[in-house]
Amino acid sequence: MKRRSLLAGAAALPLFSIVGRSAALGADPIKIGLLEDVSGDLAMMGLPKLHGSELAVEEINAKGGIMGRQ
Repeated sequence: MKRRSLLAGAAALPLFSIVGRSAALGADPIKIGLLEDVSGDLAMMGLPKLHGSELAVEEINAKGGIMGRQ
């Protein structure tokens, strides 16, 4: 009985990985929040971080995104 349960569980593992992956591929885009100062005295430190984050997002999306999601 124990061996049968183990074999059934081992056979089901690939099915679960396929279902999980297909659900991720059809999902909504990934949203990233960023809180930076873009005006006032601290803008000189916040704007470069904002532009760097936007550049990173563009580069990641150009390579196909994260697990096919952009």
